[in-house]
Amino acid sequence: GRLAAACAARDLPLVHVSTDYVFDGEKGSAYVEADAKRPLNAYGLTKSEGEDSVAAAGGRTAILRASWVFGALGQTFVGTM
Repeated sequence: GRLAAACAARDLPLVHVSTDYVFDGEKGSAYVEADAKRPLNAYGLTKSEGEDSVAAAGGRTAILRASWVFGALGQTFVGTM
């Protein structure tokens, strides 16, 4: 939120990287920006709160929700591709 406010004060754009963990996964179809957030764990909750802080700063922002990106263990997008 502080970074977003600093960018807004200087009219600088900000891209905030978040996650699909802000959703509970129960929708049954693809999520869109307007869908209600329902995080299932602490990680999702903190990412949701971060998104809210960025949006509240009022600057030129974009929130990018990534999913299934990479990791050392388990199935990942990178490993699958």
